[in-house]
Amino acid sequence: DKHHGRYEDAINRYLMAYDEWKDAGKFTLALDVQNEIAWVRWRSGQHANAASDALRAQSSSIELGYGKAEAMALRTLGLVAFDLGNATEARSYFEQSFAILVRVGDPNNQAAVLIHLAAAQEQSGNDDQARESLQQALSIYETTDNRIGKAVALGNIGGLLGARGELDQALEYLERCLAVFDAISDPARQALTIANMASIEDRRGKYTTARDLFRKCLAIFDAIGDVVNQARVFRKLGVVRLALGEFAEAKQCLYSGSLLSTALDDKNGMAEALHNIGEACVGLGNYEEARRYFAASADSFSDLQDDFAQGMSLVYLADTERDLGEHAESEAHYETALTLFTKAHDDPRWEADALDGLANLRSLGGAIDAAMDFFQAG
Repeated sequence: DKHHGRYEDAINRYLMAYDEWKDAGKFTLALDVQNEIAWVRWRSGQHANAASDALRAQSSSIELGYGKAEAMALRTLGLVAFDLGNATEARSYFEQSFAILVRVGDPNNQAAVLIHLAAAQEQSGNDDQARESLQQALSIYETTDNRIGKAVALGNIGGLLGARGELDQALEYLERCLAVFDAISDPARQALTIANMASIEDRRGKYTTARDLFRKCLAIFDAIGDVVNQARVFRKLGVVRLALGEFAEAKQCLYSGSLLSTALDDKNGMAEALHNIGEACVGLGNYEEARRYFAASADSFSDLQDDFAQGMSLVYLADTERDLGEHAESEAHYETALTLFTKAHDDPRWEADALDGLANLRSLGGAIDAAMDFFQAG
């Protein structure tokens, strides 16, 4: 149940097991189950309940002198803190957990906690420390011959290197990661790794390779019924096809992604898809249709209170309206976009684009007025 996302069923079964072990006086086994309950509650987004369970497990494990249970409770507290944006607190919990696991001699859980610690270190801006933690985890997994753990560590190192812009090296680690998942026939992780490789190839400008990889992982996600990742990959594949000039195919991919995002109530994914469909329509020369999609995207990002993304869609909308000769509407949207970019303080390049579009539009308006004056003067 736990590994297939049936979290409530898993919790109910664990609660029954917890009561049985506790009634039988097998308190260490009951603590192991309590930690499992805390982990499942964290995994299902029940952060307050997960933290409460983990704190009780930690207290009981200290009383019993059961180090491994205390370490697992600290791990769950770290996961909750990380999800809530408290990277420094999460790091402290993970470091305490790791130290206990070293003391009790549990190498596989040591490596697992190191991977969580690396995420907290990266979130805190300590990329070099994160890389060291991941390399240490990889070494442990290689020693214990834990192939899944080894692949996870390789994939995380690839992700970290990709975030740092070291794309060639990132791809090497992801390829090593994929080889392991291929060997153990783990389709879900195969597809996720292929999707990450496709994203790296996209960033390298290798759009044809990225397209083929996205199509490959999309087929796997479809076969295993992973709708969430299907929606995400449809959008990414659509964007890559835009870069390749395959506008009709891009539009179809993005439309499929928007339908899945709508079904999943993923409002941000739906807004992104609407914007990108607008780009595909521009590529196909369908400016009226493009305008509708850009307007819908801007409205969606407004509902999400994403000033930067709304401004970006408004710039595209203004560009399209300018090309349609609707200068008043275009000017108003450039000005709104400029206000949003100034407010967001995100990327000054987009603010410059809005200013450039506004300046060009006003220059064009001035030229038209001058021409009209000339013809009226005879």
